[in-house]
Amino acid sequence: MADFWQRLRPSLLWTKGETQDDLKRMVLGGSLLAGGLLLLVALGLFARPQDTIPYWGTPAAGEPSPAPVEEPDLLPDASLPTLGFLQDVALEPPVEGSLLEGVGLTYWQTLGEWRWQKGYAFGAHAYDPVVAVASGVVSQVREDPLWGKGIVLQLGQGWEVAYWGLATVQVVEGETVVAGMPVGTVAPAVPARLELGPHVYIEVRRDGEAVEAAFRGR
Repeated sequence: MADFWQRLRPSLLWTKGETQDDLKRMVLGGSLLAGGLLLLVALGLFARPQDTIPYWGTPAAGEPSPAPVEEPDLLPDASLPTLGFLQDVALEPPVEGSLLEGVGLTYWQTLGEWRWQKGYAFGAHAYDPVVAVASGVVSQVREDPLWGKGIVLQLGQGWEVAYWGLATVQVVEGETVVAGMPVGTVAPAVPARLELGPHVYIEVRRDGEAVEAAFRGR
């Protein structure tokens, strides 16, 4: 009997060692999997997604204006280009209210998402007047279920200003406006951004790409 247990002992030790190795491999594999999942979550939280504000391109001469489409791909880095020939000119604020949000990573509470915001949100009272931030020509008048009524002003040399969050529009396509001229009124709410209350959203663009802007007194 003693000889039997003597022969069995190495087998038992080998089995125990193999089990320990298996446990080590399982723990290591689980750690790697957990680390990979955490990395994916981090990338998802801090990656800059596209915003969902509809983008209006410039229609060709003689062609009907296209329906609103989603914003094109974001610029490759966080720093947006300056205003170029407008950089020394402060635009008129669109309303008398304060600036609520600017360009940058912003949490859109109503949508429950972080978004890279390309424009500026100005707080106001419902049905307050909205004015042209610069002189130009009204190239488009549009409406979107999430963003309300909006317009685009062409300023020339590839520059344009887009508005969202209007209750009424007081201009028509092809009309020339001057800075400070009324172009509409503030909507009581913007369905996509209910947390901000009544406000107007403004984007300044050069050749279709959003740029940072300066507003007089802001």
